[in-house]
Amino acid sequence: MLTKLCVATLLTALFALGGCVPVAVGAAGMFVTTTLVEERGITGTISDAALRSGVNATWAKNQPKLLSRLSVTVREGRVLLTGRVETEAMKKEAIRLTWTVSGVVEAIDRIAVGEAPPKTSGYVGDSWITSKISTSMLTDSQIQSVNYTVKTCEGIVYIMGIARHQKELDDVIAIARKSKGVQKVVSYVRVRDTDSLTKQTERTDVDQDSTNTSRKPSHTDASLDSGLEPVELGPAPSVVEARS
Repeated sequence: MLTKLCVATLLTALFALGGCVPVAVGAAGMFVTTTLVEERGITGTISDAALRSGVNATWAKNQPKLLSRLSVTVREGRVLLTGRVETEAMKKEAIRLTWTVSGVVEAIDRIAVGEAPPKTSGYVGDSWITSKISTSMLTDSQIQSVNYTVKTCEGIVYIMGIARHQKELDDVIAIARKSKGVQKVVSYVRVRDTDSLTKQTERTDVDQDSTNTSRKPSHTDASLDSGLEPVELGPAPSVVEARS
């Protein structure tokens, strides 16, 4: 059931479109229908959208350059930061400003610093890779694609969302890994039936890379075995596992 806040948010968006309200009503209907089958629900979808807007607005006010260099992807309050900036100071400022936005549960730092690597022969664009993976997921009857968000940056594919079970997540990762132009697949997916998080899945021809996660200073990580690192999801930490 839609909460009063959700209804108010939808109506505000509709009236803001003025003369396009009839079209907007149809779009809103599609939005509601789609989000009803999502694991995070309508409230979660709207909250994540508001959070993404909040981060972008904070950057625009304090460090406008970040908007043209970085991307913000949000699922369940977890903010994934991707892109490339000129200096380490800009990277730290992006993370700091992200944490000032109310509702951020976790800031996942995948920001690169310095000049971008040169494009090699046979280069496949990030947008094309994302579109190809998303389409393959959508046409696979065993995958509930609405539960996933795919983001590609410099050939690295990041997947966020909620898998109904481990088999579904394995299928999603397999689709991403076999897509042309993909250098690495990094999974930040929560598995519903085990409430676990996977870390990253590497192609066999790419060196393993570490995952950087920015957390509030008050959070203390527990000691873990080599190769594992904690990822904060809500009030309790979960463990992410490297997948070969």
